[in-house]
Amino acid sequence: MADSTRLRIMALLAGEELSVNELQEITRLGQSRISTHLGLLQEAGLLASRRDGKRTFYRKNPDADPASLEFIKLALGGADELEECAADQINLRRVLCRRKDQAEVFFNQIAGRFDRRYGPG
Repeated sequence: MADSTRLRIMALLAGEELSVNELQEITRLGQSRISTHLGLLQEAGLLASRRDGKRTFYRKNPDADPASLEFIKLALGGADELEECAADQINLRRVLCRRKDQAEVFFNQIAGRFDRRYGPG
């Protein structure tokens, strides 16, 4: 966590599962820079990932050893002191709202098609 970029990423992923594209939008950092730091954090056992189609989602590793989890907790205590973290949290809320809206539109479209095909009448 010697790098503020890794601290920012961990602060975001401590509470949410996010894709590289979402992290880019939130932090306004380049894809290669984010991917490099994600790789280092994952190699250290601090992050877990899962694939969903072409995208990979990252989150804090819930199975990390207790010492690593305590380290994350202590490091994140200092994240509030970074000016960028406040902007990251604002951008995170915006990204999560858009994600929710997109999911709602998708499921409403599916429900509409399902109703036309399988509904009474």
